[in-house]
Amino acid sequence: MKCLSVHQPWADLEVDGIRSLEIRCWPTNYLGPLLIHAGLKVEKKECERFGRNPGVTGVIIGVVSLTNGTKRVSTREWEELRSLHLESGPRCYGNKTFAWTFESAQRFLEPILFRGVLGLFDVPDALIPKPKFCIVRGGKVVESFLPGRYAGCRTHKIFGRLDCASGKRLMKKENRVFFFTWDDAIIMGYRPCKKCKPMPNDAYPK
Repeated sequence: MKCLSVHQPWADLEVDGIRSLEIRCWPTNYLGPLLIHAGLKVEKKECERFGRNPGVTGVIIGVVSLTNGTKRVSTREWEELRSLHLESGPRCYGNKTFAWTFESAQRFLEPILFRGVLGLFDVPDALIPKPKFCIVRGGKVVESFLPGRYAGCRTHKIFGRLDCASGKRLMKKENRVFFFTWDDAIIMGYRPCKKCKPMPNDAYPK
């Protein structure tokens, strides 16, 4: 599988689905699954800005789906896309600035030790873990390397946090369904548990 080495904290932000656009000075025609390698370089000021630890380096930490790698962007477009690439300082390469678009980000349960190189590089398929879980994400059941962040009961159409005492006590294993986000649960017609209150306060009706 193809792999791209990215500085921290950007690598973490990409596999966590927070950053969906990578700025590069070269395009790629490759589309499809792309492993994200956390390079050895850490941008400490950016880590501080996001309130994150530097994270692991020198390892493959997850996978994204690369949907576009040839979109050339101007300086004005770079500014307009700031909410997607999240960069604070200018990292615009003039007429050689390309926006790589990511979707379906997933973090691996365990990082994979691997030496990164410049450009896209290949990683043997034998090193890549297989998804162990099935979760609901974006209204679809998908395979996942990590368990869902929320659990629901199919029979009662209620969802809650994974550590919800009521859910653990009352929900039968065969009736469980897992969701990537609480939004995914709402989309599927589930209502939040009144005990553990899985949604942020401002998401509840006033």
